[in-house]
Amino acid sequence: ALCKDFIEKGFSGTIDFTSSNDGSVFFFQVELPIYTETLPQSTTCHPNACPLATDTHTCNALSPPQQLRLGVGHPSPVEPDRIAMEGFEKIPQLQLDEDTTTTTHVDVVVVEDSVMNRNLLLRMLRTCGCSCVGFENGEQAVEALTGSNGRLLRCWLVLMDKEMPVMDGHTATQMLRSHPLFNAHIVGVTGNALESQVTEFLSYGVEEVVTKPVSRGKIEDLLRRYG
Repeated sequence: ALCKDFIEKGFSGTIDFTSSNDGSVFFFQVELPIYTETLPQSTTCHPNACPLATDTHTCNALSPPQQLRLGVGHPSPVEPDRIAMEGFEKIPQLQLDEDTTTTTHVDVVVVEDSVMNRNLLLRMLRTCGCSCVGFENGEQAVEALTGSNGRLLRCWLVLMDKEMPVMDGHTATQMLRSHPLFNAHIVGVTGNALESQVTEFLSYGVEEVVTKPVSRGKIEDLLRRYG
Protein backbone atom coordinates (compact mmCIF):
# COMPACT_ATOMS: atom_id res chain seq x y z
CA ALA A 1 0.00 0.00 0.00
CA LEU A 2 2.86 2.39 0.77
CA CYS A 3 4.56 1.83 -2.59
CA LYS A 4 1.23 2.06 -4.43
CA ASP A 5 0.36 5.41 -2.84
CA PHE A 6 3.93 6.67 -3.30
CA ILE A 7 3.87 5.98 -7.05
CA GLU A 8 0.22 6.76 -7.85
CA LYS A 9 -0.44 9.70 -5.54
CA GLY A 10 3.04 11.14 -5.29
CA PHE A 11 4.04 10.86 -8.96
CA SER A 12 0.76 10.11 -10.81
CA GLY A 13 2.36 6.90 -12.07
CA THR A 14 1.42 3.23 -12.29
CA ILE A 15 2.69 0.18 -10.41
CA ASP A 16 2.02 -3.53 -10.92
CA PHE A 17 3.60 -6.93 -10.36
CA THR A 18 3.87 -10.46 -11.70
CA SER A 19 4.14 -13.54 -9.54
CA SER A 20 5.32 -17.11 -10.09
CA ASN A 21 6.74 -20.03 -8.13
CA ASP A 22 10.15 -18.35 -8.30
CA GLY A 23 8.92 -15.17 -6.61
CA SER A 24 7.43 -11.82 -7.54
CA VAL A 25 8.59 -8.99 -9.79
CA PHE A 26 7.33 -5.47 -9.11
CA PHE A 27 7.55 -2.71 -11.72
CA PHE A 28 6.39 0.90 -11.97
CA GLN A 29 6.29 3.75 -14.46
CA VAL A 30 6.52 7.47 -13.65
CA GLU A 31 7.27 10.63 -15.60
CA LEU A 32 10.21 12.63 -14.25
CA PRO A 33 11.63 15.96 -15.50
CA ILE A 34 15.02 16.04 -17.20
CA TYR A 35 17.18 19.03 -16.32
CA THR A 36 19.67 20.05 -18.98
CA GLU A 37 21.06 23.23 -17.45
CA THR A 38 22.80 23.99 -14.17
CA LEU A 39 21.61 27.05 -12.31
CA PRO A 40 24.31 29.69 -11.82
CA GLN A 41 24.80 31.22 -8.39
CA SER A 42 22.80 34.34 -7.48
CA THR A 43 19.92 33.61 -9.82
CA THR A 44 16.26 32.71 -9.51
CA CYS A 45 16.02 29.44 -7.60
CA HIS A 46 14.47 26.35 -9.12
CA PRO A 47 11.51 25.22 -6.93
CA ASN A 48 13.20 21.86 -6.32
CA ALA A 49 16.67 23.31 -5.74
CA CYS A 50 16.14 25.78 -2.94
CA PRO A 51 14.44 25.01 0.38
CA LEU A 52 13.01 28.53 0.44
CA ALA A 53 12.20 28.82 -3.27
CA THR A 54 9.19 30.76 -4.55
CA ASP A 55 8.39 32.06 -8.02
CA THR A 56 10.37 35.25 -7.38
CA HIS A 57 12.81 34.23 -4.64
CA THR A 58 16.53 34.72 -5.28
CA CYS A 59 19.41 33.79 -3.00
CA ASN A 60 22.92 32.40 -2.75
CA ALA A 61 21.89 29.45 -0.59
CA LEU A 62 23.19 26.83 -3.03
CA SER A 63 26.53 26.62 -4.75
CA PRO A 64 26.78 24.84 -8.15
CA PRO A 65 28.06 21.61 -6.51
CA GLN A 66 25.05 21.61 -4.19
CA GLN A 67 22.74 22.16 -7.16
CA LEU A 68 24.27 19.13 -8.84
CA ARG A 69 23.73 16.99 -5.75
CA LEU A 70 20.09 18.11 -5.76
CA GLY A 71 19.66 16.78 -9.27
CA VAL A 72 19.63 20.08 -11.19
CA GLY A 73 21.42 19.02 -14.36
CA HIS A 74 22.37 15.69 -12.77
CA PRO A 75 20.51 12.38 -12.31
CA SER A 76 21.51 11.85 -8.66
CA PRO A 77 18.76 11.42 -6.00
CA VAL A 78 17.19 14.55 -4.53
CA GLU A 79 17.86 15.11 -0.82
CA PRO A 80 16.54 18.66 -0.14
CA ASP A 81 16.71 18.33 3.62
CA ARG A 82 20.45 17.65 3.61
CA ILE A 83 21.11 20.53 1.23
CA ALA A 84 18.87 22.80 3.30
CA MET A 85 21.01 22.12 6.34
CA GLU A 86 24.29 22.48 4.43
CA GLY A 87 23.22 25.87 3.07
CA PHE A 88 21.54 27.06 6.26
CA GLU A 89 24.21 29.61 7.13
CA LYS A 90 24.10 31.07 3.62
CA ILE A 91 20.35 31.70 3.55
CA PRO A 92 19.58 35.41 4.02
CA GLN A 93 18.55 35.87 7.65
CA LEU A 94 16.95 38.61 9.72
CA GLN A 95 18.44 40.12 12.86
CA LEU A 96 16.60 39.46 16.11
CA ASP A 97 16.74 42.15 18.79
CA GLU A 98 20.31 43.29 19.49
CA ASP A 99 22.02 39.94 20.00
CA THR A 100 23.64 37.60 17.49
CA THR A 101 20.62 35.36 17.02
CA THR A 102 19.22 35.27 13.48
CA THR A 103 15.98 33.87 12.16
CA THR A 104 14.74 32.25 8.97
CA HIS A 105 11.07 31.77 8.12
CA VAL A 106 9.53 28.85 6.22
CA ASP A 107 5.97 27.56 6.05
CA VAL A 108 6.41 23.91 7.03
CA VAL A 109 9.09 21.78 8.68
CA VAL A 110 9.13 18.04 8.00
CA VAL A 111 10.78 15.80 10.63
CA GLU A 112 11.13 12.29 9.21
CA ASP A 113 14.01 9.80 9.28
CA SER A 114 13.04 7.96 6.08
CA VAL A 115 14.63 9.73 3.11
CA MET A 116 11.90 8.47 0.76
CA ASN A 117 9.03 9.60 2.99
CA ARG A 118 10.70 12.92 3.80
CA ASN A 119 11.35 13.78 0.18
CA LEU A 120 7.83 12.78 -0.84
CA LEU A 121 6.32 15.09 1.80
CA LEU A 122 8.64 17.94 0.82
CA ARG A 123 7.76 17.47 -2.85
CA MET A 124 4.01 17.53 -2.18
CA LEU A 125 4.33 20.59 0.06
CA ARG A 126 6.28 22.49 -2.59
CA THR A 127 3.75 21.64 -5.28
CA CYS A 128 1.17 23.18 -2.90
CA GLY A 129 3.19 26.40 -2.89
CA CYS A 130 4.84 25.99 0.53
CA SER A 131 8.39 26.77 1.48
CA CYS A 132 9.68 23.88 3.57
CA VAL A 133 12.75 22.17 4.97
CA GLY A 134 13.28 18.70 6.38
CA PHE A 135 15.22 17.11 9.23
CA GLU A 136 16.04 13.46 9.76
CA ASN A 137 15.48 13.32 13.52
CA GLY A 138 13.91 15.23 16.39
CA GLU A 139 17.19 16.55 17.75
CA GLN A 140 17.99 18.45 14.55
CA ALA A 141 14.49 19.92 14.44
CA VAL A 142 14.51 21.01 18.09
CA GLU A 143 17.92 22.65 17.66
CA ALA A 144 16.71 24.65 14.65
CA LEU A 145 13.22 25.51 15.92
CA THR A 146 14.45 26.72 19.33
CA GLY A 147 17.51 28.59 18.02
CA SER A 148 19.91 26.69 20.27
CA ASN A 149 22.61 26.93 17.59
CA GLY A 150 22.20 30.71 17.31
CA ARG A 151 20.01 30.52 14.20
CA LEU A 152 16.27 30.34 14.79
CA LEU A 153 14.01 28.65 12.25
CA ARG A 154 10.36 29.72 12.43
CA CYS A 155 7.39 28.03 10.76
CA TRP A 156 3.65 27.67 11.25
CA LEU A 157 3.39 23.89 10.87
CA VAL A 158 5.60 20.93 11.82
CA LEU A 159 4.97 17.43 10.45
CA MET A 160 6.54 15.21 13.12
CA ASP A 161 7.33 11.53 12.62
CA LYS A 162 6.71 9.34 15.67
CA GLU A 163 9.62 6.90 15.62
CA MET A 164 13.09 8.20 14.73
CA PRO A 165 16.68 7.53 15.80
CA VAL A 166 18.61 9.96 18.04
CA MET A 167 15.40 11.68 19.26
CA ASP A 168 11.88 10.43 18.58
CA GLY A 169 8.78 12.48 17.88
CA HIS A 170 7.48 12.19 21.44
CA THR A 171 10.54 13.80 23.00
CA ALA A 172 10.94 16.40 20.26
CA THR A 173 7.30 17.49 20.55
CA GLN A 174 7.53 17.74 24.31
CA MET A 175 10.69 19.85 24.12
CA LEU A 176 9.23 22.17 21.50
CA ARG A 177 6.00 22.70 23.44
CA SER A 178 7.96 23.72 26.53
CA HIS A 179 10.16 26.24 24.71
CA PRO A 180 9.12 29.93 24.80
CA LEU A 181 10.26 30.66 21.23
CA PHE A 182 8.18 27.90 19.64
CA ASN A 183 4.52 28.58 18.78
CA ALA A 184 3.76 26.50 15.67
CA HIS A 185 1.23 23.73 15.11
CA ILE A 186 2.55 20.15 15.33
CA VAL A 187 0.87 17.30 13.47
CA GLY A 188 2.09 13.79 14.23
CA VAL A 189 2.83 11.38 11.38
CA THR A 190 3.06 7.64 11.99
CA GLY A 191 2.78 4.31 10.25
CA ASN A 192 1.12 2.85 13.34
CA ALA A 193 -2.62 3.41 13.37
CA LEU A 194 -3.30 1.65 16.67
CA GLU A 195 -5.55 3.78 18.87
CA SER A 196 -3.24 3.40 21.86
CA GLN A 197 -0.26 4.65 19.83
CA VAL A 198 -2.21 7.64 18.49
CA THR A 199 -3.44 8.52 21.99
CA GLU A 200 0.11 8.32 23.33
CA PHE A 201 1.39 10.68 20.62
CA LEU A 202 -1.41 13.15 21.36
CA SER A 203 -0.47 13.14 25.04
CA TYR A 204 2.97 14.52 24.17
CA GLY A 205 1.52 17.63 22.52
CA VAL A 206 0.74 16.98 18.83
CA GLU A 207 -2.60 18.43 17.76
CA GLU A 208 -3.60 15.48 15.64
CA VAL A 209 -2.07 12.34 14.16
CA VAL A 210 -2.17 11.28 10.50
CA THR A 211 -1.13 7.85 9.31
CA LYS A 212 1.28 6.99 6.52
CA PRO A 213 1.21 7.09 3.61
CA VAL A 214 0.17 10.74 3.62
CA SER A 215 -1.75 11.63 0.45
CA ARG A 216 -1.70 14.91 -1.45
CA GLY A 217 -5.32 15.42 -0.40
CA LYS A 218 -4.41 15.08 3.26
CA ILE A 219 -1.56 17.58 2.85
CA GLU A 220 -3.96 20.07 1.27
CA ASP A 221 -6.45 19.52 4.10
CA LEU A 222 -3.78 20.19 6.74
CA LEU A 223 -2.63 23.35 4.97
CA ARG A 224 -6.21 24.65 4.77
CA ARG A 225 -6.90 24.02 8.45
CA TYR A 226 -3.59 25.14 9.96
CA GLY A 227 -2.33 27.68 7.44
